[in-house]
Amino acid sequence: MLHILWLVIKCIGIVLAFLLALILLAVLLVLFCPVRYRGRAKRDADKWEISGRAGWLLGLVSVHIAGGSEGSRVQIRLFGIDTAVWKKLFTRKKIAGKSSYAGEKKIKAPVVSGDAEPAHREEQTAGVQTEKLKIEKSESFSEKPRNEKSERVERENFLKRFWRSLADKYRSIRERVKKMISAFRNLCSTVSLWKEFLGKSQTKAAFGRTWQQILALLRHAGPQKWKGYVDLGLGSPAATGQLLAVLGASYPLHRSCLSVNPVWDRKVLEGNVQMRGRVYGAAFLCAACRLYFDKNVKNTFRWIMRQAG
Repeated sequence: MLHILWLVIKCIGIVLAFLLALILLAVLLVLFCPVRYRGRAKRDADKWEISGRAGWLLGLVSVHIAGGSEGSRVQIRLFGIDTAVWKKLFTRKKIAGKSSYAGEKKIKAPVVSGDAEPAHREEQTAGVQTEKLKIEKSESFSEKPRNEKSERVERENFLKRFWRSLADKYRSIRERVKKMISAFRNLCSTVSLWKEFLGKSQTKAAFGRTWQQILALLRHAGPQKWKGYVDLGLGSPAATGQLLAVLGASYPLHRSCLSVNPVWDRKVLEGNVQMRGRVYGAAFLCAACRLYFDKNVKNTFRWIMRQAG
């Protein structure tokens, strides 16, 4: 007996350990297996095209997006196979199961004998007679005089109705004015409350910490590799030079990876740009933990939720 109980406990332990290992493997894959993406933008004289691809787990799960002057397309693949193919396979199985089930059923048509026709005619004549009786009864009821209560309706004086309508309008206007005044007072109190809240040093520190983590995530998730060229022109040398001066501020981001070729004598926007990047789930987890264990962020979030509730 103890030997059998020990075997059952051992099997349960093996199953639980296997499930725990699967959960741990899934968590590790989400945190440390990156989502890699790439994008491309191309524009010629008459056509333009934008395409992107994002894949996870060595491309077993991927999303392809393409758009341009000729149309757009979105494609999702699981294990390298398009989801439309998976859908067709499942629908074929369902249709095959339904057809096999329907083939087993047999429909029997009712047999109508010749003796049933006279009985059917008798039923029709009886129905016509009953309809005639109903019509005669309805006509007799319509000819009756109206009910005596409808003739004894009370009539109100015109002045009383006029003053009553004025009083009702005055009450409704007074209630609306009271509601507007109370809403304005509530708005003023809410504005002063939020102004005092945003002016606190704790709130400023919490928003600063949150903005810092958001910028860190954007830097992490941003493209790491740029490659391509852009032919840019506005038709005027002065306007093209001003635009190049503005774009020069972003030179530390792309540096020698992206070349901008100015065109001075005509309007043009052509080029071919490619980019690549990756995103780790662990970066989002680290940012969430830093915000969660920050006292300023925690107190600020609690205050906002208290006001929202």
